[in-house]
Amino acid sequence: EELFGWKQAEALGKEARELLRTQFPAPREQTVQKLMESGRWDGELIQTTQQGQQLVVDSRWALLRDYQGRPSGILEINTDISERKQAEEAVRRERDKAQTYLDVVGVMLLVLTPDGKVALINKQGCRLLGYSEAEVLGRNWFDLVIPAVSRESVRSVFQTAMRGGQDLPEHFENVVVTKAGEERLISWHNIPLRDDQGRTQGTISSGEDVTDQRRADRRLKDTATALARSNRELEQFAYVASHDLREPLRMVASYVQLLQRRYKGKLDADADQFIGFIVDGARRMQALIDDLLQYARIETRGKTPQPVDINRVLEIAISNLQIAIEEAGAAVEIQEQLPTIHGDDTQMTQLFQNLVSNAVKFRRPEAPPRIKVTAARRGEEWEFVISDNGIGIDPQYHDRIFVIFQRLHTREQYSGTGIGLALCKKIVERHGGRIWVVSTVGEGAAFHFTLPAKRPPSWS
Repeated sequence: EELFGWKQAEALGKEARELLRTQFPAPREQTVQKLMESGRWDGELIQTTQQGQQLVVDSRWALLRDYQGRPSGILEINTDISERKQAEEAVRRERDKAQTYLDVVGVMLLVLTPDGKVALINKQGCRLLGYSEAEVLGRNWFDLVIPAVSRESVRSVFQTAMRGGQDLPEHFENVVVTKAGEERLISWHNIPLRDDQGRTQGTISSGEDVTDQRRADRRLKDTATALARSNRELEQFAYVASHDLREPLRMVASYVQLLQRRYKGKLDADADQFIGFIVDGARRMQALIDDLLQYARIETRGKTPQPVDINRVLEIAISNLQIAIEEAGAAVEIQEQLPTIHGDDTQMTQLFQNLVSNAVKFRRPEAPPRIKVTAARRGEEWEFVISDNGIGIDPQYHDRIFVIFQRLHTREQYSGTGIGLALCKKIVERHGGRIWVVSTVGEGAAFHFTLPAKRPPSWS
């Protein structure tokens, strides 16, 4: 009466399955058949109260017989388990939700018991290893996937941690062998599982397959090493070649100039022109070799860093360019109190001299050069700007101008070897900075470069 809401007088004489609207897990005939064969039946049913509420009941049936052994009735004992079933369903939903979270994670998740057996593994772990979940759960992890060559050492670390001898490394890398026999390198993040008394009860670990990443890192490292070696060899070659070429070229230039002085006007006009071409070519070759030698020496002949007063550097650079500045009618405006940085004073002079020289050289015919040098502190570095009112540079060439031997104009328009800005870039980068240009055609150019406010990291 209390469970289903029916009074005894209302229920007596009525058929139970109709009164309770019983829902069987299988056809009712099968349930009755089992009852008749064994004399009892146990299972879960869904039954409905008088008020229409559905209950899940644990139902136990026993077949009653008369004194002659003939079936005479059924004793049915029902226990309401609705709340328990609801709780179980809630737990199942949470478990399914948690499993979904585990399965969508892009790394292997693994729980090991203290004896090294797998208590949990997610789908990503199964995919990585090539095993089904059933093939992994309950198996000893070390015997299943750790290569024989490292199995005992890895197992020993785990067992020592389980005994409390030492903590399991929070980060650890080791090789595992997949079901297909492929070795994969896994990077683990480990967390111990402890009970209320702090005793270790296992581990939960996330493992990321870093095999391809490590291979790529090794290839990149090998490539960088080979590139650095190649660069050193090229720098050495450039230095040796340019150094060794200077003497024979000087001899050629000297004798050609001697021919020009001694025989000018004594041969025909073609001969004078040809000799002039040779003299001009020798001079340009000499300038190219000198610039190439300077470029090669940036790394190999650089000085030990020391405090460098940029004010003094600019004084020297402007003094070296004094004749060119006067001939061009240029005005150079320098910000008061430029900073002191750590670096190579000779290379700093080369840097500022090249940039100011370019500002003087690439001027507009109708306007005398106006050059401005400024500096501003930007966090951990100084940003210098050398701006001018010259011919400017098309934005499409802003990167190209810093490449060695790249020229935007013919030699007839502007002299030079195409090494100057590449030299500037190499000096700035050696000092831990970067260089770039802001410019448009006809509106001048502003060369920006940074230098660390403190000692360059590569020299520390």
